[in-house]
Amino acid sequence: MQKCKIKENTNNYNSSANIIYDTGTKYHKSDIYKYLSLDEKRLFENNKIYMHDSEYFDITLNCVSISLENLFNNELNINNIKLETPKNLHEIFTQLNIFIINIENEISGGLTLVNFDYELDKLLSKLNIEINSQNELFLLIQSLFQIINFSNSRYGNQSPYVSFTIGIVNNKRGQLICQTILEVLKIGASKNKPYIFPNIHFRVKNGINKDKKDLYHDLFIKALETTSYQMNPTYILADSEVNKDIDPLHLHVVGCRSRLLETTNGTKYGIGRTNIGAISINLPNLAMDTLKEELFLNELEIIMEISLKILIKNQNILKDNNLKYSPILVNNNLLYPFDNNINSILDEASLAIGFIGGQELSDILFPNVSIEEKHIFINKILGYMSSICKKLSIKYKKIVTLIGVSGEGMSYYFPQNDKEKENSIRFDNILKKGFYTNSFHIPVFEKVNPIEKLQIEGKHHKFCNGGCISYIEISHIKENIEGFQDILNLAELNNIHYLGFNFEKNICNSCEKDIGQNKKCQFCGSSDITEIRRVSGYLGYLNSFSAGKKLEEKLRIKHTNINRKKKKKIILL
Repeated sequence: MQKCKIKENTNNYNSSANIIYDTGTKYHKSDIYKYLSLDEKRLFENNKIYMHDSEYFDITLNCVSISLENLFNNELNINNIKLETPKNLHEIFTQLNIFIINIENEISGGLTLVNFDYELDKLLSKLNIEINSQNELFLLIQSLFQIINFSNSRYGNQSPYVSFTIGIVNNKRGQLICQTILEVLKIGASKNKPYIFPNIHFRVKNGINKDKKDLYHDLFIKALETTSYQMNPTYILADSEVNKDIDPLHLHVVGCRSRLLETTNGTKYGIGRTNIGAISINLPNLAMDTLKEELFLNELEIIMEISLKILIKNQNILKDNNLKYSPILVNNNLLYPFDNNINSILDEASLAIGFIGGQELSDILFPNVSIEEKHIFINKILGYMSSICKKLSIKYKKIVTLIGVSGEGMSYYFPQNDKEKENSIRFDNILKKGFYTNSFHIPVFEKVNPIEKLQIEGKHHKFCNGGCISYIEISHIKENIEGFQDILNLAELNNIHYLGFNFEKNICNSCEKDIGQNKKCQFCGSSDITEIRRVSGYLGYLNSFSAGKKLEEKLRIKHTNINRKKKKKIILL
């Protein structure tokens, strides 16, 4: 379907299975054309749109959130074999390992275990199982994390793309579970290297963990300490404007940013949710063609509707095949509305429309204005796209969401192919850097401090009901808790719903020490190092980044200096 190979996952493992998998995906991507009309094909051919995980079109779902309560509600059915109800903590984790490895081969995108700490506690109460010691719990969580990271069980060439949502607990045992997860995460996989997966999303909520007087404030502090070591967890801000009216137990992120909350009855429900797929629009390409705002908006609406029609085709195909390639999800009744009816499950699945290159769009249409003015325009465009999604939802009776996608492969693929446009020479200053900026983000090379970045990007979050992320680029300074708290408070005040912290984390392969952002080991002098970075919403090894992400990473600058009320300056650089 696409003109060149796109690398969408930075954590592929080279193996014989990898070769077979790549061969199969190339074939299946091209096979999708048979479903498309001429107008739909032209959008792909003209570099206007990109279908994420297109190799799974007509096969399976994209991104799923699961609760432990639902998972262990009955005897777990794996490949038509029922596993006995677990009798102890070890058996729970054994079955969880089995489930994760199997389910990750039934879906594309990410799998999130929602409320992992809260629901593990509930499950233990239901089954009358005790935690014998924190050490037992630590070893079981550690083993789970190691299997996730080192099994390469997903399609035979990837680590399972798993996330846990934590931080909302209501008793001492839930607190212990959350603490232990964070401790395992902080220690890391081996020799100072972090766990790439699972992604850990920590929910910050006033009255539970945010304030010093909150009963579980120690969990928030522990999370911040862990982030300062490992870049993980990232933070869902439950009291931000976007989230404050939603039950925090339903707030979650699937994959690197997907937000699956919308329902056909208008309520916000985040458990057992899934996505049909996502199609992203190349905003700079469209701007190069139209050059005027009015023409751009007219074309944008047309492209959004055509994109939705492609996703609806996928939805109908999945209905016709009864999700036969996702038997564990179906047989265990894990998907909302939990009635085991394929049609109703798929009707409650979201259809996501994404976008890339908000910054480049504004550079093309308004080249000589400030970064603040450009983002006023970007915000206007996102508001327009959000309104179109709502209009399409009503027209087609579907859950249509707007997502600020990660653009791991697209960030490079789109501008490379846009160089072939007839008028591309006019935009050489935009195309020559070799990548488009993710979603609505301020460019990584723009000299803005955290306050400015959060103020600007925070205005965009409310429109992306399908998910988005903002991040702050900092130096690798361990346990700068006050600085992290300041940033998160600022993020919440500026209506950021999901935030991550990025820094350069380098590990010396000779002496196995964490050398921070140094390119040569300050302890043994070796230049043999492993460089770990956040790709977009999850960690990865820099040498496995896509071409576009490598170019982008080279230009990243730190977002420096925060002023506290006490006139004290916390230096993050």
